[in-house]
Amino acid sequence: MDTARSPAEASVFSRKLAALIIIVYTVVTLIPVTWILITGFKSVDKAISYPPEVFFKPSLEGYVNVFTQRTRQTKEYLESLPPPKTWYEKLVRSREMVIVGPSKYFGRFMNSLIIGFGATFLSVFLGTLAAYAFSRFKVPLKEDLMFFILSTRMFPPIAVAVPIFIMYRKIGLGDTHLGMIILYTVVNLSLAVWLLKGFIDEIPREYEEAAKLFFEITEGTYTPTDLATHLTSIIAAGNIVTPRTVTFNKNNNGFSIDKDSSIEYRILSSNQGASKALGYDFINDTFNNLEDFGTISTNNINLKQIPYIYIKSNTISKLSSSQVGSDISYKDTLYKVDLRNIDFGDFIHSTDQTFIHTLAFKSIIEELDFRLEDENNGLIDLNGREWSFSFIIETY
Repeated sequence: MDTARSPAEASVFSRKLAALIIIVYTVVTLIPVTWILITGFKSVDKAISYPPEVFFKPSLEGYVNVFTQRTRQTKEYLESLPPPKTWYEKLVRSREMVIVGPSKYFGRFMNSLIIGFGATFLSVFLGTLAAYAFSRFKVPLKEDLMFFILSTRMFPPIAVAVPIFIMYRKIGLGDTHLGMIILYTVVNLSLAVWLLKGFIDEIPREYEEAAKLFFEITEGTYTPTDLATHLTSIIAAGNIVTPRTVTFNKNNNGFSIDKDSSIEYRILSSNQGASKALGYDFINDTFNNLEDFGTISTNNINLKQIPYIYIKSNTISKLSSSQVGSDISYKDTLYKVDLRNIDFGDFIHSTDQTFIHTLAFKSIIEELDFRLEDENNGLIDLNGREWSFSFIIETY
């Protein structure tokens, strides 16, 4: 039975060809590594023979030469020595030599470790600092500086070898670990900056923002003073060296923080709601969605967004014999202002004149009362902000 096959699916021949290419590439890549390993088990003669020998008798002569010091002796001297006690002494005697002591391999290997790890650490450490600065901050002439850093790799080594040798001899860094570490660091630092900058560019900024210290405000209903006290307490609980104090200013209906120049306060909010609720302005900067705390907030606060404002009056409800309107489910309600589609800070202007009509049968009205309430019948505190509405009285 025929089966449907996606046009993007590779055919059997294509899969076999791809597998063959991968196998050939793997073999070609492993041949040099395999040859190096095999050569390590050849004798000195076999290792340098030409044409190279593929089939040979394995020998550890190369490793004996690495870990021991040998000296060539005459046949008469060798015949006067007692028979060799170990296999490696026998191997050395076959070359008309004797072992005079261990080699300096481990000391030289330790030199390589010290210089290699030291230069690598400095290159990565300094390169990371420079790469982070180039990646995250606005550096003047950034592209020119990056090209200049990379251009140091273009110097011919022979052009700087003699000056460096003379300078090292003058300052006493010749034939020292520190001198070699500094030299290799200078040579490799430019490449490290370029590679690490590309790596840091790929790291989303959100990861760094998520690593910052966050203060979560406990959900609940706060007065401005209570919220200021709560913010002060959670900042103090954040193990900050110098805790800050948050206060509410009744004169401008805003919050203020006694700011320390060594500590940067930010509000992280994708929709700017947190900073707007505290009265701070949103600042677009290179970090996106990060809002700087000013010393004193510039706008009036909005601690809780309410969906509706209800204009109510006990007096009119007592004078009323009937109410004609729509969507009135609250007692004493004259008008309902919908705030659900109004952005924070926008001017509220509602002109729905058909919302409610009240019929009164008394000719003398001594007083009128009006109040603003939320959906929970609680009075709305506008923090001293101005508000007004028009109330039309018609006589018949």
